[in-house]
Amino acid sequence: MDQGHRPTLTRGRTTRVALLRGAGQSASRARPAWALRLIPGRRRVPTLPTEPVATLRSTPGSAGHRSAPRSQLHAHQRLRRSATVPPIQRITTPFSYSAAVVAGDTAYLGLHRGFGMSFTEQLHDTFVGLASTLDAIGLTTADLVKVTVWLKDIADLPEMEHLFGDHFDDGEYPARMTATTEFVDADCLLMIEGIAYRSTE
Repeated sequence: MDQGHRPTLTRGRTTRVALLRGAGQSASRARPAWALRLIPGRRRVPTLPTEPVATLRSTPGSAGHRSAPRSQLHAHQRLRRSATVPPIQRITTPFSYSAAVVAGDTAYLGLHRGFGMSFTEQLHDTFVGLASTLDAIGLTTADLVKVTVWLKDIADLPEMEHLFGDHFDDGEYPARMTATTEFVDADCLLMIEGIAYRSTE
């Protein structure tokens, strides 16, 4: 590069320098966009041309979109939920559990036990209690979709199987799991818990 192509530097003050594109080009012409601003004692910093900034039209999901404050979003979500989802309903007991909890179209039944001197009496009385709880939430035993039968003595399983069908229409039985366990109450021979579904039909 000859002398005509080098920038002119002046120490002690800021100097605008135009880099000449070719020999004989006047330095008085308007400096191009790639001109440099020289600052004494510092590295040369490019001076970028001033251009109009386009207005960003943001849309939800774009980088320029500014979301509403989180507290406002949560309040809006709670409002929409309260308008579309019914509140949870509970059938309480004197103890630390609910006989039933209704969440949407599903009802979850807690433990139910019956009373009587024999296994047969306790089984039928247990279904009386189940029917009473279901009636309180507008359902019947026909709406049961899943039950778990807890037996104190596995020897009672054949009798339970024989009597269970008396409380349902033929072929309309809920899914069932039968297991054995010990009960706190010494006179308790069985308990039943389950899930019921409120059909829209």
